[in-house]
Amino acid sequence: MRPIFLNLILIFCSFKLRAQDTTGIGEIKEQRNALINELKRYHDIDSIAKVIKPGVLDEQAFAIAKSIDGSVDNLDSIVTLAFRNKYSEAAFLYYLWDLRFRYSVAADENLKDDKTAGALLASFEYEFGEILYPFLHANFENFDAVLKRSVDWFGKNDSKTDPQAKNPKAYQQQIENFNKMIVELEKNKEKYVEDWAEEERKQKELTEDD
Repeated sequence: MRPIFLNLILIFCSFKLRAQDTTGIGEIKEQRNALINELKRYHDIDSIAKVIKPGVLDEQAFAIAKSIDGSVDNLDSIVTLAFRNKYSEAAFLYYLWDLRFRYSVAADENLKDDKTAGALLASFEYEFGEILYPFLHANFENFDAVLKRSVDWFGKNDSKTDPQAKNPKAYQQQIENFNKMIVELEKNKEKYVEDWAEEERKQKELTEDD
């Protein structure tokens, strides 16, 4: 596994959104690698899906959500939740972070056309996908419900760092784009479920070979 966040931090700093403190990155890397190793011990991911209650999150997730503002400092708490088997909560916060970040870029005239933002988001999606997708893909209804909870929270709870009033049009656009993604996911549920099942099968073969 390549080091988590080290290359992403370099991208983020060059993007110049906010000065970030990278203290604790080593700890996050260790947590992520430990989590990946734990994932490899699962030989029947269907058993994980059975214990997931679609869209049900504990109160800790909402307490953390109040501080999510689109900065990289938020991401360590998301990894920590996943490391504690709070995968739905971690996914809820990750997608909320994604919405906050996209809005912070779109709302700033000096940043909205910066292509580095897209590269950063793609990199984080890859990193977090390795952690969260095996669980989210095991239960379509939960994945769908978590996405809806993220966009609902985003729509109803403002950020002090980048408030909706800064650019109401851009804020609404993030909501519309996210909802379109959910509609597309639901419309093609059967295909996604089949594709994810095949991914799971291949992953099982890899872990068994290890």
